[in-house]
Amino acid sequence: MAGIHDEAEFDKMAERMHLFGYGEKVKCYSLMVLGEYDPLCHLEEGLAYFQEVAGPKEIWILENENHVPRPSRNFGGMLADPLVVDWLKDALTDKKPKDLNQAVFVHDRTGAGPYSKPISGVEDVYLGRRLEI
Repeated sequence: MAGIHDEAEFDKMAERMHLFGYGEKVKCYSLMVLGEYDPLCHLEEGLAYFQEVAGPKEIWILENENHVPRPSRNFGGMLADPLVVDWLKDALTDKKPKDLNQAVFVHDRTGAGPYSKPISGVEDVYLGRRLEI
């Protein structure tokens, strides 16, 4: 990956690939789609960055998914792309609130996908909290 064949060298390069410190500059509508087990953007890091984003924002956390975009059981076997395009269209046509700050846990094989009821806070995505709710 990235033309680097040595794993230690790749890990060193990957450590510098982050967005921390830039979220406060993001003022436009933002949608993040994050796999629960993403090995390149760990859940904790993705949630921390999401909280840093200053503008209207939404995050979809995909249960049992990783980083690779592919047809997903979380979206009824579809790619996320058409749903992301619908979200973006709604944002650009003022159908999303200006103060949007929403996290949606998109269950594996069940539920309404990204149209599921939002969770009360990003910390509710962690397995321990989900078992309590």
